[in-house]
Amino acid sequence: MVKNKSFRVIHENIALAEDLGFERRKILKYGYILHNYPTYPKTVLNDFPNLAGVDMRIAMRQYPKLMMTSPKNILKIYGILKQFDIADEVIRKQMNVFHMSPETVQLRLEGIQSSSDLRVLLKHPRILSLVVHHNRAKSRLSFLQQLQLKCASLIILGTGVNEDFDDYVREGKDINKDKDVVTFFKKHF
Repeated sequence: MVKNKSFRVIHENIALAEDLGFERRKILKYGYILHNYPTYPKTVLNDFPNLAGVDMRIAMRQYPKLMMTSPKNILKIYGILKQFDIADEVIRKQMNVFHMSPETVQLRLEGIQSSSDLRVLLKHPRILSLVVHHNRAKSRLSFLQQLQLKCASLIILGTGVNEDFDDYVREGKDINKDKDVVTFFKKHF
């Protein structure tokens, strides 16, 4: 599991994880923390301890892979999200978008923007879940288009569990969530 890492680096990573509030059991569960470059999380915590209004110490505890993300990539992704006018409150709800490469985030947002079916969701508060689960959403959207079903919510397309999607397809009816309907009305009226 921890091949080719010096004891100093492993010790630094354990100390850093414990400083962030990880229990030893959780450190073992997320063993990739031990493979980390200790300078990445230290740089993030020193240079931008607050990103999108989130304390990065808390974010790293919730999303341990953030510890492995290059600070440059975090800033690039944040810049890309701002280019697409994605609000900080939306970013706060989906911090795992920073696990991805900046190029992937850029391509997926451009793909959403260029798709007439998905463009309307760009201002949705959970748009980043569509970015993170893009491949699942694309395959589901393609399948729904073949069946000529319409009105699938963002939850059904990208983030919903398979049972919800199966129920939607089986019953073939509009089962938008209350939150989605309220969000739509707020944006358009």
